[in-house]
Amino acid sequence: YQDREAYPNYTPTKIFEIRNNCAREIGFFFWENISFAEKDKEFLQILSKNYEGHKTNPVWYLDVFCFDGKSYKPLNNAHFTIGQYMDLGLKAFQRKEYETAEKYYLNAYRMSKILQENQILDANNLALVWIKLKKLNKAKSLLLETISNLKDGYYNEKELAPVYFNLGLIAETEKKYKEALELYQKSNSYESSNARLEKIKLMTEK
Repeated sequence: YQDREAYPNYTPTKIFEIRNNCAREIGFFFWENISFAEKDKEFLQILSKNYEGHKTNPVWYLDVFCFDGKSYKPLNNAHFTIGQYMDLGLKAFQRKEYETAEKYYLNAYRMSKILQENQILDANNLALVWIKLKKLNKAKSLLLETISNLKDGYYNEKELAPVYFNLGLIAETEKKYKEALELYQKSNSYESSNARLEKIKLMTEK
């Protein structure tokens, strides 16, 4: 449970644990700087954004706070940039440790939404992990939501190619080959590649 208090220029928020009809404070943050990530056991992790350097050219970081049984404490290695989250997710993905990759990519995606940067790339990474984990509905919803929420001019059209490719992978996994063919063709129309052409050929045969 979180309780927000209105102060001039900033908004503190207190995090409480409610158990057996009793509440106790387990964390204190400034609301504008935090978001919630996936659970660590039964408690949501807290991501606190901050930057170093000049405000016109900042390097953004996330500090990760987890519940240790008494209160929220920062992880020892919690000072991550969004690029570091993506790199850790990629390494886990390459090791086929998809559940670990999911956590890193989910944090990168949440951070990209806060900063309104790299949303297509991070959505694609997370969706691909969910495809591997057979969470097809989640992957599809994420990709469609990402497309619908982006404004014209925000992105380069080539960035849409992997979105439709991943939607094609979902349709193919569901054995919807005609739909998959159309999605692969749309992906290839934004940016052609040998992998996309191979998928178009395969779906045409199927």
